[in-house]
Formats: sequence, C-alpha cells, structure tokens
Amino acid sequence: MGVEAKTEALIKDINQNHAYLLSVNDQDSNNVINLLESSLLDKRVTTIENIMIIRPEKGNIAKQQILDIQARYKYASDNKAYIYMIESAEKMNSYAYNSLLKFLEEPESNIIAILITSKLNLIPSTIRSRCRIVHLTNEQKLEENVAEYEEAILKLKVSDYLGFINNVKDLCQENRNNLILFLEYLINKKEFEEKQVALIRLLDSAKYNLNINLVIDEIYNIIKAEKE
Repeated sequence: MGVEAKTEALIKDINQNHAYLLSVNDQDSNNVINLLESSLLDKRVTTIENIMIIRPEKGNIAKQQILDIQARYKYASDNKAYIYMIESAEKMNSYAYNSLLKFLEEPESNIIAILITSKLNLIPSTIRSRCRIVHLTNEQKLEENVAEYEEAILKLKVSDYLGFINNVKDLCQENRNNLILFLEYLINKKEFEEKQVALIRLLDSAKYNLNINLVIDEIYNIIKAEKE
C-alpha cells in the first residue's frame, strides 16, 4: 500500500484517537500534509480555520508555537472538530516537547493532534507513548534497530553507567541517535532528578550540536558527580 493509500485509510479513522504520530520519508512529508489538509476539510472539519499547521522556524519548533496551539483552542466549540498538525515534529526543542506533553495528557475529545516526522527515533518516548504511531512508509528498519537499542539501555544498572558512557563516544560517531536515547533514559531516572535541567539542555545540544564529544564529556561529568 502506497503513502497516499495509507493516508486515505488514516483519514477514514481519524476520530478513533486523539493523537497520531506519522512516520514518513523526507520527500513524502509535504505530500502527506497537503493530502491530509485537503481531505480533512471535506471529511472532518467544517472550515479551514479549524486546521492549524505548525512548522519549524529557524530550524526548530519553539515552546511558544505549542502555546499558540493551546491558546487557539482554549475556547473551542464542543460541536466542531479541531485538528493541529506539527510538521518535522522531531525539531521541537525540549521546552516545546514538555508543553505538548501537558496538552496530550489532558486531551479534548474534539481536538486531534497529528505529528509528522521523518525521524521517529528522535521523538521522546513520553510523546510516542501518547500517540498512535502510523508508518506511512515501509522503511521501519531504523525504528526497529533503535527499539532494540533502547531495550538494552533499560537493562543497565547504575554501576554500568560510566562503563557505558565510555563506549557511547564510538557509537555516536556513527549515529547520534544513540546518544539521544541514552540522554532520554537518564532524564527519566529518579537518581538524576536534580540534574534534569542540565540533562534536558544537553538533549537539545545532542540534537543540534556538531561537536558530540563535548556533549559526551558533560554527561560523563554529571554521571561521575552523581556516583561520588
């Protein structure tokens, strides 16, 4: 089944979930958004004002853009359906992710979120777990590899942290996604609660900073200080 057929099938069941996370190829992203917008105007929403599309500005999606969604739908009519789409959702910074998470945790029955990404593995697990994930491409190998890697991370013991971070540098020279997953894991660990702000800052750096080694060195220092 091609991308257009899969998208049409999704539209028919759009009211079954309050949030969708669509995995697409880079070249299919605009096509999917255009198809969704044109079809939903006929099948789900009454006017174009009821669809809001968020796109990256200057390379990322900021917290204020997510707050704009919440403000727009604060007094939404109960007898209409409202849909917001976030293009290149992986480009949200950590503050935007946190704002979106709060919105997803208390969903309104008539407000539907559609997140579109070509890098599913960069979407935090806290967001992924609250969305219905739909693969609009057949290229799931990367996601499967990342899932296996994430499972291995979850088996780590505290005593393994330093040994693991010493090996991360080689892994991340090939794929920075490994570093991002490791940071997400640390952020959700109770023993690193006091370091959460610093780790979230490093998560943003891991996504956009070309010097991965500097990020790894900072993580190492945080872990080392915690163990001491």
